[in-house]
Amino acid sequence: MSVNYPASRKAVVLDRLQHLENVVLDVPPLHKNEVLLRVRSVGICGSDVNYYMNGGSTIAPVKYPHILGHEAAGDVLFVGDNVSDIHVGDRVALEPGYPCGKCSYCREGKYNLCEHISFMATPIYVPYSEGAFVEYSLRPSFGFHKIPDSLSYNEAAMMEPLAVALQAVEAGDTKMGMAALILGCGPIAMCVLLSLRAAGVTNIYMIDIVAERTAFAAELGATAVSQSLNSEFLQKIYDETNGRGLDLVFDTTDCAPLVNQSIPAIRKGGKIVLIAVPHHDAISLDIVTLFKRQISVSTTFRYANQYPKAIRLVANGQIPIHRIITHSFGFDKADEAFQLAASRSGNVCKIVLNW
Repeated sequence: MSVNYPASRKAVVLDRLQHLENVVLDVPPLHKNEVLLRVRSVGICGSDVNYYMNGGSTIAPVKYPHILGHEAAGDVLFVGDNVSDIHVGDRVALEPGYPCGKCSYCREGKYNLCEHISFMATPIYVPYSEGAFVEYSLRPSFGFHKIPDSLSYNEAAMMEPLAVALQAVEAGDTKMGMAALILGCGPIAMCVLLSLRAAGVTNIYMIDIVAERTAFAAELGATAVSQSLNSEFLQKIYDETNGRGLDLVFDTTDCAPLVNQSIPAIRKGGKIVLIAVPHHDAISLDIVTLFKRQISVSTTFRYANQYPKAIRLVANGQIPIHRIITHSFGFDKADEAFQLAASRSGNVCKIVLNW
């Protein structure tokens, strides 16, 4: 049975600071290289909460009305005449970045660094920057990843934060048997934890000031957790690594003092991977100690070529990504969901919105 191309779509727009409005919008016409996605699930990212609460970020200020959301999954509803590798009816996870495909970074496979990339829901208003809080999303054919029937739409939406974590684990040159410390116990940190466990990292330590979050990290498999990086916890790390110390530190907090506190626990030749988006012009790290101990610092920006791996790891049971989803709401209760996300309540990890 044929389906008519929809004329309108429901949407949730940020129309002013800390207020989301349910509206009806036109569906743009389908062009030959585009795909119309019936959105099913969208995760709420920390960047979405920042735009909602503060009206912008270090990237740019929001221009209202603004459509949030970039962690999306759904069904392919229509495809353009030139699209051959995506088919109507495919269940997919949607990669939210759209690179140019022509610059040197794209040709090297590092399309996350593309100078002309368009990214869903960011307040840089270029083609395809519209967010995913819409019933139907019109996208270029790039970035659609078919998911197996065993994956729910909610799980598929989590491929985006999981891709961030997998990229970070890759940036750390992670190997089986290593010892790692994760600073923070938010959603990205939990994705790093699950990714490290899948990579065979045996000792994983986690820090967060919120007790409920560290308790949740322990439930998900952290070796040991603490609410502070105190001397007792540092000694525990040394004892449990036979005096060697940490191979890796992953920072999801953007807290330079906490990163500095972790440096004495890192072995010579170890590595720090900075994941958190900086909200300051500069941070001050203990460069003298880093130099003396030959500890390298790596940054990681979004991801490239990680979605297929993420889908495989979840589909084969190596990463139980469903466990980080603690709450789900219908899009008619988006404001309630965002207020909960912004509360930073200890029992909240990942919130997903569903049509």
